Amino acid sequence: MRKILVLAAVLSLSITAFADTRAIFGRNDSKATVLMLAMSQNPDSIAFFEALSQPAAEEGGRLTKRFQFTDTQGIKTFTVVCAFSKIAGSTGSCTVVFYPGQGVYISGQEGRIRYDLKGEDAVNLAGYFVLPAESGEAFRSSDNQLIISVERSKSDQSIVAFSLQYGS
Repeated sequence: MRKILVLAAVLSLSITAFADTRAIFGRNDSKATVLMLAMSQNPDSIAFFEALSQPAAEEGGRLTKRFQFTDTQGIKTFTVVCAFSKIAGSTGSCTVVFYPGQGVYISGQEGRIRYDLKGEDAVNLAGYFVLPAESGEAFRSSDNQLIISVERSKSDQSIVAFSLQYGS
């Protein structure tokens, strides 16, 4: 019984540790992974799931949205996987992975990630998100750590730049 109580306490502390949006940095900043768990303390994964423009697919009792972005130079720079239980409605997670590439800045030492796109790459990646009609934010985590924004042309509202950033 005591072992069960200790295990329950450890699990509750580890879940609380991920109550905010968290980044895990690879060795030598080889990649960065941003995690968002769905729970009452953190509504971010649900909001992020809703900010993705593609329809959800059913996979093994879960609703999922996933994509991999390859830039115009053929380099994989960004992947997203969000999965939510169909049985326990708001139970799930979103994982966002940044890989080195043009416009990607990853610094584990600073706890920062930035991905700035312009031109065709900006338009292509922006297509995966529900965007505001004017320049502004497509997503902001509740702890203000992960921000996704779009810049539009003043003349015709076309997408000029797309930015994802993590860290203050």
